[in-house]
Amino acid sequence: MTFEQIDRSSVVWVHRPTKHKNAHCGQHRMVALGAAARAVIEAHLAARTFGDAEVLFSPRRQREELFTVMRAKRKTKVQPSQISRKKATGTGKRLPGERFKANAIGHAVGKACQKAEVPLWSPYQLRHL
Repeated sequence: MTFEQIDRSSVVWVHRPTKHKNAHCGQHRMVALGAAARAVIEAHLAARTFGDAEVLFSPRRQREELFTVMRAKRKTKVQPSQISRKKATGTGKRLPGERFKANAIGHAVGKACQKAEVPLWSPYQLRHL
């Protein structure tokens, strides 16, 4: 979801995704955004440091913002050995992408279940209620 895909001209905001399952048939999809969704999006609008064409929720940007806050809260100076550990490329770790993938919510719910020590649960189960 990007800012340019959201029509904010009326009281009810509407998201018009460019890709959806019936786009190949020439059909258009419109998703009305409720009050809770508007509050989250308006919070992003207030702290906006990115363009209209960029994705609204980005794992890469989220990681950078988290590390910025962590660095600001740091009480001691960073050790020289820690500074030199940062490599430009070839670290072997996969960095977050620009967009969340389709299975990201299920993965997050699964990790939260393990952390809370509750039975494993999946968002897919909501279909069967």
